[in-house]
Amino acid sequence: MKLGLTSKLAEEKLKTFGRNEIITKKPFSALSLFLSQFPSFINALLAIAAIFSFLIKDALDGIIILAILLLNGIFGFIQEYRAEKSLEKLKNLVKPVSRVIRDGKEIEVETETLVPGDVVVLSEGDRISADGTLTLGRHLEIDESILTGESLPVAKKQNDSLLKGTLVVKGKGHLLIEKTGMTTQFGQIAQSLSEIEADKTPLQKQLDSLGKMISVFAITASFLLIPIGIMQGKEIAPIVLLAISIAIAAVPEGLPAVVTIALAIGTNRMAKKHAIIRKMPSVETLGTIQIILLDKTGTLTQNSMRVKKVYLREKKAENDIMRACVLGNTASLVEKEGEENYDILGDKTDGALLLWAKERVKDLSVLKDEGKIVDEYVFDPETKTVTTVWKSDGKSSVYVRGAPETILKKSNLTETEKEAITSRFQAMAKEGLRIIGFGSKILSSNDKKAREKLEIDLDFLGFVG
Repeated sequence: MKLGLTSKLAEEKLKTFGRNEIITKKPFSALSLFLSQFPSFINALLAIAAIFSFLIKDALDGIIILAILLLNGIFGFIQEYRAEKSLEKLKNLVKPVSRVIRDGKEIEVETETLVPGDVVVLSEGDRISADGTLTLGRHLEIDESILTGESLPVAKKQNDSLLKGTLVVKGKGHLLIEKTGMTTQFGQIAQSLSEIEADKTPLQKQLDSLGKMISVFAITASFLLIPIGIMQGKEIAPIVLLAISIAIAAVPEGLPAVVTIALAIGTNRMAKKHAIIRKMPSVETLGTIQIILLDKTGTLTQNSMRVKKVYLREKKAENDIMRACVLGNTASLVEKEGEENYDILGDKTDGALLLWAKERVKDLSVLKDEGKIVDEYVFDPETKTVTTVWKSDGKSSVYVRGAPETILKKSNLTETEKEAITSRFQAMAKEGLRIIGFGSKILSSNDKKAREKLEIDLDFLGFVG
């Protein structure tokens, strides 16, 4: 297990199990995309009209109708072909890699080449690349929002299952891969979604309905003309020819072209908003949507947080709150190249606190380097707190952050003060903000070091939302 697979065995397994990739549709084909432009009732009606035009020796009309059909198909094909190519470029822009143990060494390989039996090395910020079991883990927390929609990280211990697509937000570990590609939970979901047949858009349904109405009218009118002409003593051949001509004239040859041009204009407008439209009829569908039901976390939102509101019990408490944000923080900030923005690596809440402190102190290390961490306690799911003991200039202090209710309960405030502060953070919570409270105290030499003793008689500093 510790040595991982050998390179030779990994190659053999890759041939057996296939690449670790999600296949949601058939490979892109220019021919199939071109042919997909034509199947519709109105186009079928035009094709029939063209055939009858040739039968009655009106070749010009037949050629014009076929030319309209062909040009309309080419125009739609060009629009959708560009969209498909743009999507392919985006997919191929970055080839994800994973750290695995092979031949007893830790190396990087393309994620698509992972196979069952591989041991993947996990750390904060890694996207889990296949389904498997956690064989070695330390304070590991996983963001499973992509599968469950749950925004809070889930703590994992040894022998727990980890699923493809989820994200490591805290801790380190080793993953023994059991399933890859389409056999993973993520792959099965993708497979079930790909099997859903795409319904026609409202516009396509309306055009089909219009085509049927026109065909019924044309056929009815044609059949009525024939008996009327016979009753009037006219020859049958000219009457049939006239009936066919009327039926052809009833078909709106320019309608598909007009619709395609209108959709193309909409597609170009969407492109200016940086949207890639794969199927032109979807532009019209977007205009008729009234309610959208979709996943929020990580889809509409980035599953990241920022501090929006701050309550300081005393103005001088800001520096202590900043230190409480930095101490015991498991996240890290990665500066974007050429920008003053940062990506958060690790826990989203911790990252938001770091960013808030960073806005006030350019060098966050100053808040740590003025002293040293003597002891620290990770997040406790029962008390919902993170506690750090920090020593500076011979004095030891305790910094606690977590659920405001817990911090208040363990503070030295009066009941009246606690009620007033509770109403403040509850008002913030009603705005949809996640509230983090802060407390601290100076330790005496007689204070016990047990966590429950450290987290009592706190000076309440304030809270952020």
